[in-house]
Amino acid sequence: MRGLKVTNFDKFNKNTIKHEELAELLYQYANMLLYPEDDFFEILYRLGFSEITKQINNLDEVQEQYYSLFRADSNGEECLPFALSWIESSSLCKETAKLKRFYEKYGFKFNDIDLKMPWDHISIELFLLANLIENKECESAREMIKEHMGWIGKFKECLKKKSKIYYKIVENLHALLKTI
Repeated sequence: MRGLKVTNFDKFNKNTIKHEELAELLYQYANMLLYPEDDFFEILYRLGFSEITKQINNLDEVQEQYYSLFRADSNGEECLPFALSWIESSSLCKETAKLKRFYEKYGFKFNDIDLKMPWDHISIELFLLANLIENKECESAREMIKEHMGWIGKFKECLKKKSKIYYKIVENLHALLKTI
């Protein structure tokens, strides 16, 4: 995937990309939506976001933005990257059980101590989706997107006025998911 840059999904042709490359692309997006580490700018550039990298002063700035946007304990609860935070409270128990069953069906075991983050975090969902695609479980991947990742559109809209960086990342991710 080292040279693969896909940022215009209107012209993206799913027949021109291999399962392994698509899985790697999803792994990269998953990493972009974790707490930013030293490789953040490298991944941004690799994914074709060179214009965004020019707008960011340093890693500390991105980490501060991540924390204020996505950490529940920072009082930045407006754009949480957790699937269940976008579910109406009347459906929460049902949707939680449904999502857990889906994960378990594909061998994902829940151990919150090992995860160090909620299991419904967007990155965890993307890691599972990438794994399904990598293993050529395309129908299961489509089911996951349809049944468990519909919230990403709302998440994207929430980010629109709050973060150019994360909005652009999630906007492109959302477009990619529509092509699968």
